Amino acid sequence: MPISSNSSKPNSVVVQLIIIVGVTLAFMFTGTLIGVIFNNLVFGVSLTDFALGSGDATNVTKEKIYAMKSFQLFSTLGLFFLPAITLPYVLFKKSSIEYLAINKKFKVTTLIFGFISFICLLPLIELTIQWNENINFPEGLKNIEHIIKSAEEGSKQALNVILKGNAWYDIASNIFIICILAAVTEELFFRGFLQRYLYEKTASLHISVIFTAIVFSAIHFQFYGFVPRLLLGAFFGYVYFYSRTIWIPIILHFANNFLSLMIFYLYQNNISSINPDDALELPIYVYFLATLILIYIFYLFIKSTGPKLSKIQVTETGSLKDITLPEDFTSENNWVCVYSTTLPHLAEVILGNLESSNIPAVKINKRDSSYGGFGQVEIHVPKNFEIRARLLIDN
Repeated sequence: MPISSNSSKPNSVVVQLIIIVGVTLAFMFTGTLIGVIFNNLVFGVSLTDFALGSGDATNVTKEKIYAMKSFQLFSTLGLFFLPAITLPYVLFKKSSIEYLAINKKFKVTTLIFGFISFICLLPLIELTIQWNENINFPEGLKNIEHIIKSAEEGSKQALNVILKGNAWYDIASNIFIICILAAVTEELFFRGFLQRYLYEKTASLHISVIFTAIVFSAIHFQFYGFVPRLLLGAFFGYVYFYSRTIWIPIILHFANNFLSLMIFYLYQNNISSINPDDALELPIYVYFLATLILIYIFYLFIKSTGPKLSKIQVTETGSLKDITLPEDFTSENNWVCVYSTTLPHLAEVILGNLESSNIPAVKINKRDSSYGGFGQVEIHVPKNFEIRARLLIDN
């Protein structure tokens, strides 16, 4: 009996999780090792020479600064970028360009609403920063609190080393590593791969978004920045889900890191009095107003992500029912059903896969809520996309 090509795909969730962790750790150690070897050969700096968390981390040579930046480059590529572009093929035999929604375009209006939403979110992030930084451990856990604060102070010193220098090439390299590289690699891994994987397995938007945001925040190893980073990660997750493209979360992630970097440089050069290490306290009405505006703008953001809609009449089991469909769905003859299921979450996964591959698709829910949700959920595509859609679904 011939073996189907799909038989080579690992189907067990447990096996898939083992592969995800294994591949990620393998690339992480590979990136770290390459970074250590590269720094030894090029700059003559070993891993122990970085002086992370001890001593005067600001009194360092240029070679050590360049070594820390190159180490950050290799470790970031190993931990986030390589697993993100490899795992979709290893697990599902799918192209990373399609699976990570790299080839998915977006509307300018969607980006604008997303950016305004991000600006409205900033006061809430500042509020969580204040709350997070004021957490005090019980008396019996003061030693753990001291260890955490010492580790975070070491990380802060290391970041100050990387940011040292005002020459144009220093600023350019920092923008690349901290803003561009971090935004692209982290979004590809967390939102592009991990969140989509969890959504396909749990069929729950909120579980996939929140869990991914928790991992995203935890992997930065900053307890006193955990909650604001969790909030930011969840925001990126919902932006990714509704926009169905990885590029808007990447752009907003870049904007967040770039804003932090510019605040640091302006304060360092005495241009601004805003200390990046201090939480910005605002009047309570600012937080309330920002929340209301955020809700409204994000609603507009969601509306802007879909196609222009119109109401038509569609015959369903002998009765007429109003359904919201794309404007070009003017006749049933123009579209064809390529998938049908009784499981709504499965239809959502198929719909997401088709849209990630730039295949126009619409979901028609023919389930009758009066009878316990019996009936089918259908996925329709234009006739000229039928073959391509069926091939994608079958694979």
